[in-house]
Amino acid sequence: MTDTRQEKECSSHSRDVDLDIYRGCIMIYITCFIHNIYGVTNAYSVVTSYFLIEMPLIFFIAGAAHSLARPRPYLQYLWGRIKRIVFPYYILVGFVTLYHLIVDCGVGGETPADFLSSFLQNGYYNIFTGRLYEFNALWFVPIYLVVAALFPVMDVVKQYLRPAYAYLLLGCAIVAMAFFPNEVLCYSIFAFAGLYYRKQSPVNRWVIVAISLLMIVYCVGSHRYAMDMQVNKFPPNLYFLAYTALVLVILAKPLAWICRRLYQSAILRPFIDLYARSGFTIYLYHGFNIIWLQELFHYIAITTRPTVIGYVALFALASLALLLSNAILGIIMQYVETRIIRCGENMWHKGITRWIKH
Repeated sequence: MTDTRQEKECSSHSRDVDLDIYRGCIMIYITCFIHNIYGVTNAYSVVTSYFLIEMPLIFFIAGAAHSLARPRPYLQYLWGRIKRIVFPYYILVGFVTLYHLIVDCGVGGETPADFLSSFLQNGYYNIFTGRLYEFNALWFVPIYLVVAALFPVMDVVKQYLRPAYAYLLLGCAIVAMAFFPNEVLCYSIFAFAGLYYRKQSPVNRWVIVAISLLMIVYCVGSHRYAMDMQVNKFPPNLYFLAYTALVLVILAKPLAWICRRLYQSAILRPFIDLYARSGFTIYLYHGFNIIWLQELFHYIAITTRPTVIGYVALFALASLALLLSNAILGIIMQYVETRIIRCGENMWHKGITRWIKH
């Protein structure tokens, strides 16, 4: 008898089922664990900062997915990225604007003129420079857009890259990271590594381990880098690159095994599928769940003054609440997104048709 995973593999040979499982698990990890630490329970510390390996994983998976995708003309490929990232982002901007209009003007007593002034000053309507108030976790969206636009260039580099040049390219990237900490450069390294998801990398994994260890020793010994990984992440510097690369190379197989084992659970499987299928939509809107859960957790913590065990229990409950509420909100907003985008496409096509006729 075949299990669900085997049935999915048989029904769709064009997709990598394991990659979907990894994508779903990492989205659950980010939205229900990492953002629980930093957004709901305030369990942030130097120790918990070392759990911040999620963004390198996201970009590695993005590179792996791109390596399996059907080649398309560049403009067609770019349009596909815009439809999947930019359009949903601006739908969210509309909902966030409405939310703050109600909260700030209706409850907070702010005048519409003041609201408009703060809206223009904040500039979160600009996907590359703005910030969505409580939705600061969306900082990675413009970085992802830039890296996604570079994937075709990476394809060309990969096609002609021999081992000797691969080591030279890696060395140049490390030197650049040492002098110019940069999000695009750092995450492009992981995205490029993802292109070798099904092929042998020209750089030996044990060489990566050795180089990463040497860089970590240098960073710690130089006393130029904070031991708090949250500090090293914005922007990602040499210590962040070395640490996350070391963790991902060493733990790649164990993490993959854990994800596949979790997928065998009849309870978790639907959630992993949903987070894999609608992960970006869930990520966009889970900030609303963070807001109300943060208030609830703060109220419970003040009124009950929990012990360490009680705090751990509350953290687990908050993670479960995020898992469920994100899933519900994600299903609803996926439907809304689809309807809005489809309506916009229909209006666009009708407008083009009328313009041609006239």
